Amino acid sequence: MKSIRISIFVAVLVATAGYIHAQDTRMPTIRQEQNTTRPNVQQQNTQRSQTTTTTWKCGSNLTATLTGTTLTISGRGKMDDYNSFGIGPAEPPWRFETITRIIIQNEVTSIGNWAFIGCSSLTTITIPNSITSIGLGAFGGCSSLTSITIPNSVTSIGSFAFHTCSSLTSITIPNSVTSIGSAAFAHCRSITSITIPNTVTTIEENTFVWCSQLTSIIMPNSVRVIGPSAFADCSSLASITIPNSVVSIGPHAFEGCSSLTSITIPNRVRVIEPHAFRGCSRLTTITITQPYSELGLLLISYAFEGCSSLTSIIAQSDNPPSLINAGGFDINKVTLYVPRGARRAYQNHKEWSKFRLIREI
Repeated sequence: MKSIRISIFVAVLVATAGYIHAQDTRMPTIRQEQNTTRPNVQQQNTQRSQTTTTTWKCGSNLTATLTGTTLTISGRGKMDDYNSFGIGPAEPPWRFETITRIIIQNEVTSIGNWAFIGCSSLTTITIPNSITSIGLGAFGGCSSLTSITIPNSVTSIGSFAFHTCSSLTSITIPNSVTSIGSAAFAHCRSITSITIPNTVTTIEENTFVWCSQLTSIIMPNSVRVIGPSAFADCSSLASITIPNSVVSIGPHAFEGCSSLTSITIPNRVRVIEPHAFRGCSRLTTITITQPYSELGLLLISYAFEGCSSLTSIIAQSDNPPSLINAGGFDINKVTLYVPRGARRAYQNHKEWSKFRLIREI
């Protein structure tokens, strides 16, 4: 597949962090860092006494205390931002410690960028209802974390916040959250269901890419935009209801969702961009509802490329939706169903006329 846009920030991550590996051109694969510069740190930490205590400053009025394998963040105010690749702020001072439990005490108001990245032994996290934001990459690579409850004080979840939390099976996102950053849950391959709160309006790029065990998504009527590759390669996703509020489905949005068997395009959707459903190999039926506006629906080139099981498209509009290049699947195998009395209009359309089987219903 041709490469899509990758931000300068992600490019920096690729070059320096070792966390992101370009296995697929839609979205870099996120993997655990293999540290070669500090080979003895992990071995030393496994011998850490449960009574050993180390303290660091992690904000203007915050301290982090590591006792045994429990890290406690205490004080009042915002946590410092960190990084994992040597540019800008320093990496977290506990970066190479063995941490199994994190306790964030009340009055801490934010979780800093990259704060707990790579805490691969972390199994328990307590987030108080004083926290309002979870920073960029905050829990990236916490591969032993199985569940997390986000309190209803949180309004934003940063990009990459939980990327590669490969053991995470459940997460509760409260209605207080208004924004979920790109790739926030990318490669969380054990998540089986997700409920998006009704305060979110955009599913950002790559948000749930490669969540290969995801079978259920509840998407509220607040969502207007489904971004590029938002659910790409969610290969266990057998059904999804796209709410009537959605106006745009981005490129590659559901590419590789190989368990999908049918899809209904709601009536407010204006644009379905290239390869939005490419490679949905079990998709048999597409229903295109009556467009809400006079502008109608615009199907962009090859939106359904590689949908090899497709046998029927149900178009509910008397006036043919705009269509740019109907190719990408075997058009001779597909029956186009149109409203009674609308067959001639579709037969006279430059692109819809390519369908040999057009039947009125």
